[in-house]
Amino acid sequence: MHRAAIRIMERLVTDKEEAPFARKLCSIAIPDIESFPRRLALPGRRFVLLLACDARGVSDSAITAFADSMIDRGLAYLCAWGPECERVHDLFDLAHVTRGVEGGREHPHIMTTWHDDETLDEALWFMLNSACPDEGLAETCEVDLAVSVANDEWDAHIRRRLSDLGQLSEDVLSMDRDS
Repeated sequence: MHRAAIRIMERLVTDKEEAPFARKLCSIAIPDIESFPRRLALPGRRFVLLLACDARGVSDSAITAFADSMIDRGLAYLCAWGPECERVHDLFDLAHVTRGVEGGREHPHIMTTWHDDETLDEALWFMLNSACPDEGLAETCEVDLAVSVANDEWDAHIRRRLSDLGQLSEDVLSMDRDS
């Protein structure tokens, strides 16, 4: 069962050993994709988004509306994770491309990845260590935002892992050595 309330966590990373981009870390849990707070002030102009969402029961229009909202707020990079994350990725790409076509002007490229064959730890690690926005957005990208949708276990896992980045890296890198 998912919560009705929205929970938010924020942490400043100052040690490049923990995360090479030294972006501020934020985490938010929402009960459904339509519930992202309209007035949430992120501590930076642009952000990398890890969206942990089971999209199997979520309509294309709801995902597209969420993508548009994230683009309006300063999305620079999307990491999609969870069931049907490739569809989420494709819809974010479509929303971004549609803006360029309809607006008739060039926009910096919003990078998107999907992580359907990775663990949540691996997707988190990727957000922190590999998600580098397009050159036109990278300089103003100051936040890593992890959003978990309708899943208390994912929310708790994200919060725990973001509170100890050294352990997250050690665990993920040891998984790579073991495989």
